[in-house]
Amino acid sequence: MSIGDVKSEKDNKGQQVKVIDVAIHPSFFHKVDTIEEFKSFFIAVVFSGLEDKYKIIFEDEKILLRNKRAFGKLQQHRIQQREVAQKMQEAPGQKSLISELTGETPTKSKVMIETISSTETPRREPMYRLFKKKVGQNCLYGEFKLPDVISANEVTLDVGEDRIILESKARGYLLDIFIPYIVKQKGCTSTFDRARKTLTLVMPLVGG
Repeated sequence: MSIGDVKSEKDNKGQQVKVIDVAIHPSFFHKVDTIEEFKSFFIAVVFSGLEDKYKIIFEDEKILLRNKRAFGKLQQHRIQQREVAQKMQEAPGQKSLISELTGETPTKSKVMIETISSTETPRREPMYRLFKKKVGQNCLYGEFKLPDVISANEVTLDVGEDRIILESKARGYLLDIFIPYIVKQKGCTSTFDRARKTLTLVMPLVGG
């Protein structure tokens, strides 16, 4: 996890607000986004980190913005892979707290990322293409190849302002992408062609 600097942006009402970007790995984000208990715990950890880093106190009321990844332009984050530092000096013959809990003698420090494991079943990303037509309405079109899918009932599709999430748990497909456009969500339509095993998505764009 990487915590960015405090910056100023404008919200949807045009009011000036303070924004802090928090960057995490995409696979970890999907795990957080799909497990409610994990999400609540992670949000608590994030706000604790923000309060500790910037010495600020947040209100208890929090609003999750659905299908909106950030306010304004994202900051660049430089993620480093560091070894866990031993911060407490042990007295001779005294066990560390973690060794008392596990019953094991502490070994050499390992890279922190090695301590994180996932038991989730790997998902496949389907073949797809996004395109715009030179004539006609200002729309973004998406075609998604799903050769193992039998009917549209096996697919869930969620289209946000700048994000597409397509999933088929029964067939092991998962696609989660952001697009460089703002979509009119209410005007989106999709159809699944059983013969071609292709889902077609039509997304009207803001400004069209």
